[in-house]
Amino acid sequence: MNKYYQFLRQNPRVSKDRKSVRMLESLIRLCEAHARLYMKSQATVFDAVTVVILMEHTLMSCLFGAEITPSVTFINNHDYQQVRDNVLSRLELDPFQF
Repeated sequence: MNKYYQFLRQNPRVSKDRKSVRMLESLIRLCEAHARLYMKSQATVFDAVTVVILMEHTLMSCLFGAEITPSVTFINNHDYQQVRDNVLSRLELDPFQF
């Protein structure tokens, strides 16, 4: 979540009210809420990727460039892995670390 928050802070397309510490706290709460929705005790990369995609749909900060933001609905595990690797690489994180 920290890397995505840093991306938002550096992005001129995102309004100033979306660059506060409250936004980082909101991202973390959304991630934890998504984990609870799946009845997990801890948030995982899956939860974080889902929140990033959700936020991109609402903020349209162009993390994915001019491309269409991927859907949160994954058809199978292979689709999820492709989207996860895309999100992590756009945030300059090593997909193989997760």
